[in-house]
Amino acid sequence: MKTLLTTTALLALITAGPALAQSDTAPMTTDQPAATDQMAPDAGMAPDTTMDAPAATTPMAPDATAPDQSLTETEPMTTAPADSMASTDDVYIATQASEEDLASNWIGKSLYNGSDENLGDINDILIGSDGKIRAVIVGVGGFLGIGEKDVAVNFAAIEPRTDEDGSVDLYLNATQEQLEGAPDFETVAEATARSATTADQPAVVDPAAPAMDPAAPAPAQ
Repeated sequence: MKTLLTTTALLALITAGPALAQSDTAPMTTDQPAATDQMAPDAGMAPDTTMDAPAATTPMAPDATAPDQSLTETEPMTTAPADSMASTDDVYIATQASEEDLASNWIGKSLYNGSDENLGDINDILIGSDGKIRAVIVGVGGFLGIGEKDVAVNFAAIEPRTDEDGSVDLYLNATQEQLEGAPDFETVAEATARSATTADQPAVVDPAAPAMDPAAPAPAQ
């Protein structure tokens, strides 16, 4: 009997040995809360942090149609209107160049040919749409302005010559007869007046023309 009890006690110790070893190395976890309970609270119980923290506000872009207060309050507008953006040199001329002339130096001046024959006086200057002089209007023929006609002479055909005294004379390679036979120059106003006068006049009947036979009456229906 004593031997049986001893054997039973040894078996009990052998069987309980691994359990005791495990209880010595592994801590009890039933008494401590799970690590996940401390790190992440329940989703349903989590506080709404978006309500506590002030919402981040994005600065509003300035309205494109609103006036720029920084310009109107701190510094005056210096931008010139579009019409005045051109350079002053493109609008105004301060000094006459040595190769330039004045129309007043031409109008009223006599026009000569190579034989120093007076062909007529310059009455006007014709300027093209490009701003360049196209022709000079010369009064040809007549006496003291009576009975003369205007002839437009190409400006490029006029040759200015400066004499010893510094005065300028105008020359044209033509004769008096050629200018008198040239076509009359007519302004727009003169052409309009002539057209209106022609339209108001009745048709001129040539008395030498044969009379037209009266039309035969149409037969009665």
